[in-house]
Amino acid sequence: MSANARGAESLVVPLRPELAPAAPQADRSPARLGAHGRRVALTAVLSLAVAVITVGASAVMNSAPLAGAATLAVLALAWAVMMSAQSSRPLDSARTLAARPMLLVLGGALLLALARPFLGEIVPSGPALLALTLALGAGGAVIVALGRLLHPVRSVLVSTEPVDPMASGLLEEETPMLVGGETVPMDEQVQDVLDRVEETGSEVVEVRGAAPAPLLTHLSWELRGRGIPLKLSFMAPGARRSRVRVVSGARGASVVIRPPRQPVPVRMAKRAFDILGSALLLAALSPLLIAVSLAVRLDDHGPIFYRQERVGKDGRPFHMFKFRSMAVDADSKLAALLREQQTDDKPLFKIQNDPRLTRIGGFLRRYSIDEIPQLLNVLGGSMSLVGPRPQRDGEVALYTGSAFHRLGVVPGMTGLWQVSGRSALSWEQAQALDVRYAHNWSLGMDLWIMLRTVKAVVGKDGAY
Repeated sequence: MSANARGAESLVVPLRPELAPAAPQADRSPARLGAHGRRVALTAVLSLAVAVITVGASAVMNSAPLAGAATLAVLALAWAVMMSAQSSRPLDSARTLAARPMLLVLGGALLLALARPFLGEIVPSGPALLALTLALGAGGAVIVALGRLLHPVRSVLVSTEPVDPMASGLLEEETPMLVGGETVPMDEQVQDVLDRVEETGSEVVEVRGAAPAPLLTHLSWELRGRGIPLKLSFMAPGARRSRVRVVSGARGASVVIRPPRQPVPVRMAKRAFDILGSALLLAALSPLLIAVSLAVRLDDHGPIFYRQERVGKDGRPFHMFKFRSMAVDADSKLAALLREQQTDDKPLFKIQNDPRLTRIGGFLRRYSIDEIPQLLNVLGGSMSLVGPRPQRDGEVALYTGSAFHRLGVVPGMTGLWQVSGRSALSWEQAQALDVRYAHNWSLGMDLWIMLRTVKAVVGKDGAY
């Protein structure tokens, strides 16, 4: 097996469904360290630190007696323990991971408040309980976000047929592997998956396609000793949990998937966040905007801004603003350069080692500084802070299949494929990520993408 998949968050193992009887296998319980262990350790350390600091601050600020401070400490310690336990659940959403420990604290605080007339000083005052609850709630959300951001959940993707990269929807580059041949027994193929799980430290095994029931049963049984869940995916690009529910009836169980559309209040909240965020960022970055404007102007005495027509939501055109990072006649040279690198048939017009860049243009694009003027587009409503990147009409003309789904949402300054490799991704991979976003976006996903964007820009991941 190739080892070049070690750095990917999700790995693809095409598995041929051979129905040969499986030989009994001994239980294997390897230590799942790697990203999983580091995330649990990070959560435990940060939760304990937040609990200690919060209890100390609440006790001092509210002059809580010793018995009351001890009660706060017990409540905070229970929260820290539950936070650590929750961090080992790879299939739970970040919101769920932070909410359950918080419900524990809220319930405990409410019971203590009701019991205060009977227990006396052993129960802290109302302000102390309120301060503890608010601090642990905010701390829990930050800790969970940091854990998932720094140590994302790794998974092995098992497919019953060759994987179509346009439908994969993975967050990292796929590493296809062929396990066995037509006559390889099922137990040997399952063992190959188990070996890949151990090699990568994965926490989830995901099966896509119509896998036979004996295969799923055997794989689930072999994963039990490792505590690794088996995830079945039957729809690409997938549907977020809130859109899916299971209905049981006389004819058996059915899966109901709601339309991929957010309710009006959520869309209004996203727009309000765009307006407030873009206005604050424009004000905060105004000194940088002035400095870059002067640098672009003095570089070759050409225009400061570059305005280009792009295709927006539902196919409506709009003009997008950028700091000019290329020569004035750059557009006239694009077609020839695309033909030269043999990508003129792909709807992702990117040139490697672009000779049209100005002296300062390479620096601006490497750190995405040239994109800052698009905050004006966000403020005006033609773009959002997060969404699929808007493309030229020539690129849209090359769309096929589900690529048109990306036009169903407002385009953004950053999106899923920008935080998953940027220009290093192929068009098929970029499209799969944008379609996944269009079907499943949420305010939580937008916040996660913005946090990942900072990491991608600072690390210059895949930019050119």
